[in-house]
Amino acid sequence: AEFNELAETMKRIKDECMHFGMTEPDFSLAEDVRVDLEQHEEMWKMFEDFHGGLEEMKKEDWISFRSKMYSFDEFLSSWFEKMRGQEATSMTVRLTRDVEKFQELVPLLKYVRGDVLSPEHWIELFHLIGLPRGTSLEKLTFSDILSVADTIIAKSSEIKELNSRAQGEVSIRDALRELDIWGAGTVFTLTDYSDTSGKKLKLIKDWRDLVNQVGDNQCLLQTLKDSPYYKGFADKASLWESKLADLDEHLHNLNQIQRKWVYLEPIFGRGALPREQGR
Repeated sequence: AEFNELAETMKRIKDECMHFGMTEPDFSLAEDVRVDLEQHEEMWKMFEDFHGGLEEMKKEDWISFRSKMYSFDEFLSSWFEKMRGQEATSMTVRLTRDVEKFQELVPLLKYVRGDVLSPEHWIELFHLIGLPRGTSLEKLTFSDILSVADTIIAKSSEIKELNSRAQGEVSIRDALRELDIWGAGTVFTLTDYSDTSGKKLKLIKDWRDLVNQVGDNQCLLQTLKDSPYYKGFADKASLWESKLADLDEHLHNLNQIQRKWVYLEPIFGRGALPREQGR
């Protein structure tokens, strides 16, 4: 605005000089200033456009934004192409540096999505990347993530290892949860049976299916032991291992008892062996 006033003054002076037939003053320096101001105005407009778009994304909570990180990648790609077509200035160099840093960050963001992270893993991640104590996933924003972009890049190996560990622990935790559900919900399949006196009884059937389920679960536990993250779940897994071993033994014994009873009950029930009736 001030330079526009100055330009109006210069124009008026030129008009007056022309009117009175006087030599116009040399305003070439002012013209240089005008060109310089226009260049700086264009540079700062570019800066404001970039950070204006970035600020809009930074306002979003991380839980929502992590599913549409493609928009951030597209934003950076468009600005990278725009910078390539610009004359090198201090501003374009600065913006290009920011864009390249964020582009280096983009492939690492999938490791801070947290799809497989437990609450304990989140706390560990926050500490690892330098977010302040008390940070919670519910209040985490994309701005928080970008504020530690340099740390995420520098500690990418540790973050990847944390994700691998979390994925391994999730697999073990899910397997043990399935065992808990199986243990709580599995019951014998029964069938009706009438003994020789006509009394209605229930006998266990589908032994093979039940024994196979126990065997499958024992194999599952053995597989978990091969995981490098098994140690944290060893106590609970060992408890299940003991339960399944006992159950397998008891089922085989119970199956033998039922088979023998079904075979012998008609014999004793009908008095086929009189000398044994007292027994």
